Amino acid sequence: PTICELLDIKTKHELHGESLLPLIRNEKNEIRNSLLLEVNYHAAFEPIRAVRTQRYKYIKRYDKRNSPVLPNCDASFSKTVRLDNGWASMEPDQEYLFDLIFDPCEKNNLANDSGHSNVLKEMRGLLDKEMKRTFDPLLSGDIQPPRTALLNPRSGIDPVDKEIMS
Repeated sequence: PTICELLDIKTKHELHGESLLPLIRNEKNEIRNSLLLEVNYHAAFEPIRAVRTQRYKYIKRYDKRNSPVLPNCDASFSKTVRLDNGWASMEPDQEYLFDLIFDPCEKNNLANDSGHSNVLKEMRGLLDKEMKRTFDPLLSGDIQPPRTALLNPRSGIDPVDKEIMS
């Protein structure tokens, strides 16, 4: 939308963003009070949605697997260290809530903290509202990859594994 506005091109309804020109021109201090974030595929299918406000970030995993999707982390020394220390058997949380003021590095998941239950409920509602507003296909079930896509199996280790699924 920013480029379209700069070039005086009308935007289509399908374009969900907003022009950043009011920020650049100092006409506004912010464009919106939240951001919707999504992941569907990297090397393997791992649907994740998140919503972020000035203070909080809420992340929801839609993949019900009870282990990490390892191919979505590129091979590296840090990945090897994690794998050597049991990462493959660690069960990821299905939801994450972080207070970005007091925990900017997102180390303390507050999703199960009863003191944050109202915030969790609010952030869940905000995520649901944003997914509906953008007609997120994940609301109807798994997102199918394009026919020509090559994907690693979610049970693999590295994105360079030879067993590629189509």
